[in-house]
Amino acid sequence: MLKNFTNVLMSNVSVSLTSSDPLGVVQSPATSSIGNVASYVDFSPSANFKVAIGSSAPDGYEIKLTLNVTYNNGTQQIIPYSLFVSNPVKAEASVNFAIGAMLSDSTRDLAYVIDNTNTACSPLIPTWVWSANPSILSQVQGLGR
Repeated sequence: MLKNFTNVLMSNVSVSLTSSDPLGVVQSPATSSIGNVASYVDFSPSANFKVAIGSSAPDGYEIKLTLNVTYNNGTQQIIPYSLFVSNPVKAEASVNFAIGAMLSDSTRDLAYVIDNTNTACSPLIPTWVWSANPSILSQVQGLGR
């Protein structure tokens, strides 16, 4: 989120994201047109910027990006930004049931695994719930049983 901290209207505002690092390539949209922004008003690009991270980028690698805000037909604000690569967290658990479909809940950072052991039960009853954080592994008991 950006903000016009001036007491004048910013006209023809556009925002672009650039990278000179081959391991962090900015994909579409690289530039987003905002239009006019009144004084002391928040603004942001209409679509999120996307950065493709190369598979050879090691854990902890810093990708330096530049956010360019252009307005009033040429005035420019340059904002440096760093994106740090982090290896995905892997969580594993042994279970004593027939594994069915998985459902994700990105709001609560959980994944639900369906118990297909007893097909007479509803196939949508979650039996195990875990987070991307392996220390938050817990069994949900007694649901619909």
